[in-house]
Amino acid sequence: MTYAEIVRFHGHECPGLAIGYRMAMAAQEGIEAMRAEDEEVVAIVENDACGVDALQCVTGCTFGKGNLLFRDYGKQVYTVYNRSTREGVRVHFHGKGVPEGLGEDRSARADWILSAPSETILSVSPVSVPEPEPARIRQSIPCAYCGETAMESRIRYIDGKQACMPCYESKGASPTDERTVRMKHAALYERLYERLKSINARPAPYEYYTADVLWTDPHIAKQMLKFHLDQGNDAASRKLTFIKRSVDWMQSRFGIGPGTRIADFGCGPGLYATRLAAKGASVTGIDFSRGSLQYAEESASSQGVSVDFVHANYLEYTSESRFDLIIMISCDFCALSPNQRSSLLRVFDRHLAKDGVVVLDVSSESAFAQRRESSTYSHMPVDGFWAAEDYYEFKNTFKYDQERVALDKYTIVTSSREFVVYNWLQYYGKEQLREEFARNGFEIESWYANVAGDAYREDNAEIAIVAQRADAGDGQGGQDARVPR
Repeated sequence: MTYAEIVRFHGHECPGLAIGYRMAMAAQEGIEAMRAEDEEVVAIVENDACGVDALQCVTGCTFGKGNLLFRDYGKQVYTVYNRSTREGVRVHFHGKGVPEGLGEDRSARADWILSAPSETILSVSPVSVPEPEPARIRQSIPCAYCGETAMESRIRYIDGKQACMPCYESKGASPTDERTVRMKHAALYERLYERLKSINARPAPYEYYTADVLWTDPHIAKQMLKFHLDQGNDAASRKLTFIKRSVDWMQSRFGIGPGTRIADFGCGPGLYATRLAAKGASVTGIDFSRGSLQYAEESASSQGVSVDFVHANYLEYTSESRFDLIIMISCDFCALSPNQRSSLLRVFDRHLAKDGVVVLDVSSESAFAQRRESSTYSHMPVDGFWAAEDYYEFKNTFKYDQERVALDKYTIVTSSREFVVYNWLQYYGKEQLREEFARNGFEIESWYANVAGDAYREDNAEIAIVAQRADAGDGQGGQDARVPR
């Protein structure tokens, strides 16, 4: 637009309009932008004087489009921002070069401003500003006092009732009240931000350990049992078709029958223990979950088999019994920390008969390569697994490449409590697993793809092993074994 067109738009010529025109032209040149058709350019003005009309005409920034922002600072300053280049410029009219002799001659003063060298009246400097939020269409909210609607961002509250700003002020609310509310909101947002940072924070490997909550929280323990028994997935226990094949393989591989002594560490609802007992073995099942053991006992009784189910933390298990075969299925070994795994292998060592063996499975390096870090937020996922009451779940998956460890961190928030569950999982390559067992006095004698005896494959998601004491053949250890190998 020409200056003459701007004068017609404004209604008259004056020094203020001339000032705005020179400032707007300098800003447009500074950010190398054409006139905005939409919101490509954003202007922030620090006064509401005549010059703002010139700025609107030159830059295309208007209140109606939402790209003209007003800050009531009383300064002759415009800040103009180009969204496409992310460049901003601040223009200040200082007027130091305006001749004093012009006096009150408004026309002469305007003419001089229009022709003066920029440096004599303006300072122009590039600035970095946070990109202004694009204009948004906001909901209109009816005022509880006058009935008229107002933009939701301008609604205030009086004793819990929604009020437009005129009614808010007419009811005696003061700017101080509003500042107090804003300060409270700012503090609330700061606390919320810090809480979200904490929720999404990456802990050091095994810094926190909460596995017991899965079995001590009554609701979660019931859900865990439900998962163990669900034939639609094998997230907790293997499907029955696999379990049957696995038990048949173990019977064939180790000659299981009457007199074979077996310990099932982390037996859960007894899906393996009862089937091994049905083969004639003497079976002990150890688990931390009372609910799972109750189900296991009832299941064994209904099948007419006898299993010695023991409620205990298997890391602290102690008995005079010695076992020909110790099993730990479903990659439970991987859920333990390095110190816990060493403790468990010492428990195995104390309870193995001479020439007894350990069978367990672990997650592989191939499976670790498939894991991806992620952050998700959801409302009551997996049919309310974590709580009976309404809740929200924040789930973070972290990978620790050096340790070959993954963490699923669950932060659960209800209306009355918040708790965090850390689900660690160690992944193994053959050499790493061999070294860990060797450090704890064991030797791995056989490698498989799973505990059903399928041939070992590098790309398989699991590794199954048969291990024995490193000194099994030197006459040391427990009683005579009854498991041929």
